[in-house]
Amino acid sequence: MRLLLEHQSYQKVVLTKLLNVKYYYVSEIILFIESEVKIKIRRHDNIKAICSGCGHERMKGHHSTDTITVNDLSISGRKVFLIVEVETYRCDNCNRILVEKIDWAFIRATKRYAKDVYRLTLITTNIKAGWYLGVDDEVV
Repeated sequence: MRLLLEHQSYQKVVLTKLLNVKYYYVSEIILFIESEVKIKIRRHDNIKAICSGCGHERMKGHHSTDTITVNDLSISGRKVFLIVEVETYRCDNCNRILVEKIDWAFIRATKRYAKDVYRLTLITTNIKAGWYLGVDDEVV
């Protein structure tokens, strides 16, 4: 049992390094099947959240915790979905309740995934890019 736990811990460390998501770490591998991987990631406790409204670093009053699903680049032919725990705070600066800012992600995709989609659409149509990526052309 101890060896199994050490192996799972090692997998999380390797995945964290492979994903290279600044200030976040892999907390759990939720799903690992032939076609997709779902990985839950969390912000390190010692890193302060940044307000998505004004960019202020110091936030007060943890309001709630929610999760968002973000598409990332495929690994070994498997689609990768990052389940990101995001926290909502009351900002000291603008005094509004806002979700923390995630520098490496847009709303539904990591910036590296968006960059890859953009490069693909430069050389082909959205329909063909969507087919290749396994998503609807409207999503592209």
